Amino acid sequence: MRLFIAFEIPEQIKEHLICLMEDLKPLCNGARWVRREDLHITLAFLGETDPSLVPVIADVLEDAACNFKAQNVRITHLGTFPNTTHASVLWTGIEKNPQLFTIADVVRKNLSEQNPQITFDAKPFKPHITLARFKIQQNISTAIQKQFQDIAFTLNTIVLYETVWLHGGGHRYEKRASVSLEYNK
Repeated sequence: MRLFIAFEIPEQIKEHLICLMEDLKPLCNGARWVRREDLHITLAFLGETDPSLVPVIADVLEDAACNFKAQNVRITHLGTFPNTTHASVLWTGIEKNPQLFTIADVVRKNLSEQNPQITFDAKPFKPHITLARFKIQQNISTAIQKQFQDIAFTLNTIVLYETVWLHGGGHRYEKRASVSLEYNK
């Protein structure tokens, strides 16, 4: 099964992001827009994983979550991978929050310490929400200059998702485990 770990985005914030995506559509030819239900902030991409490890991963998330409280964050800007003149991904960036990096580090460290070790993509954590993908890289310099009001919200749930491939094409994300960030000192 293909798995990833992510912060869940609150529904009202997804609505703001859908409105932003509608505003960006005329500026982004050839974009495949992310569906509302698929918006998230990835903490770790595990890829193909043995289904028997799901309970172990759920325990890792539970152990990590008990050390952190919900995080207040802000969406502040647009960005692209790899760059604006050859974009393959359009995303919204999250204002720097050192605690998000700490949470990602703890989750990843705990995954790597399991026996057997649970592997994940080792790319550095970059907190963002993917809005669109491009099959053919596009110059979307104009689109990322789009001004919008910062969107503040709270991240309080970490989810283990499975990517389920649908007959006839497409996919959906199914929750396999979730934990709340509720620690208060």
